[in-house]
Amino acid sequence: MAEREELVQYYIVDATLGIRSKGKIGAQCAHGALLAHEIYERLRVLADKYHTDLTSRGHANTYNKWYGGQMTKIVLKGDPEVMEKAGKEYGHMTACVIDSGFTEVPEGSQTVVVLPIMKRDDCPDWLTELRLL
Repeated sequence: MAEREELVQYYIVDATLGIRSKGKIGAQCAHGALLAHEIYERLRVLADKYHTDLTSRGHANTYNKWYGGQMTKIVLKGDPEVMEKAGKEYGHMTACVIDSGFTEVPEGSQTVVVLPIMKRDDCPDWLTELRLL
């Protein structure tokens, strides 16, 4: 029997912000999950509308496989430099959470980035160097 590829969604939390409460971190990651879902939903709609097999459909299919499976998520500690690198590498597929500044961090702080779902084996080297949160 063929081994199934493990699909993972990586979350990078800016550890330099000093967010103290687990609830705040959880809420920021939840915001990121919703933003990431919106990205995939828009790609799915575009792929269906234009009947394309290009990148949009590929990302939508990956999301559907992940969503129908274990929905593995890995939350990592990062810093602004790593988060910027993620944004540059994954572009429009990166969900970025910007805080409103009502509680623990200044308004406009980027608290979390969510990377596109990928095969665990396709994880870039720089991401493997980050520590679990």
